[in-house]
Amino acid sequence: MLGSWNLFRSDGGIELVPEISLIIVQQLVGQSPNAVKSLLLLSKSCHFLLKRYEKSITHRLSYNDDDLVYTNMQQPIIRSSGGTGKETVTALSFPWFCELMHRSNTINFLTSHEITHMEDSTNDWPTLDVPKAELRQRLAMFKKRALLLLYQLADCAVGVEGTRNIRARQSIFLDNLSTQELARLGVMVEVIGQGYFSLTKARLSLEHSATDLLLTANSELSYFDSSMSIPYNESVNDNWIRECMCVFEDLIQRHG
Repeated sequence: MLGSWNLFRSDGGIELVPEISLIIVQQLVGQSPNAVKSLLLLSKSCHFLLKRYEKSITHRLSYNDDDLVYTNMQQPIIRSSGGTGKETVTALSFPWFCELMHRSNTINFLTSHEITHMEDSTNDWPTLDVPKAELRQRLAMFKKRALLLLYQLADCAVGVEGTRNIRARQSIFLDNLSTQELARLGVMVEVIGQGYFSLTKARLSLEHSATDLLLTANSELSYFDSSMSIPYNESVNDNWIRECMCVFEDLIQRHG
């Protein structure tokens, strides 16, 4: 329930001008986007101020922010942070800004995570004749651009229901991409899928060494299979992981 007191007025009756209040709120929301939820419930005066200047605050926070370039700032977008994957948020709203920050953090995490690892030291790939520092920068930029395409692929189906209709909308989006963009998108999906395969296999190998089973009842990975446990078999193991990998890649394309 919203408080009835005015947070911007002192006990002596001196009021804090809205401009100063907005600067404080802007700094707070910029540092911790989820803080806006608490601020909206703080008091009626605070709620009124935030809602009145919501577009202005989010525009100032998102304008020319390099960290948000690859988050797909179009309108509307799917809410992936704490949502069901079906909720949408419109531009220049607090939920929209929170989603952009969440996507930015996700992109930064994935570009450095081993699931998107693209270097093969055993085969000396890639073989570009460039310094390692520059190569890392190029790989990071490639990943960010590819992840942006994945977000766009998911967002293009905003408001569409049913797998067939979603795929049809995504097909139109893919048809409008350039050859380079399609290649970038395809490579990233394959890289993440292969990374998923490698990480899952490594994890299962560790569990097998301790239990002689592919999965145990209390395994964190047991939700992939309905049975309580599966005897370990290398070929069955790989085939099962590949099936899960295909499902995982499909979810990536659907939800970003």
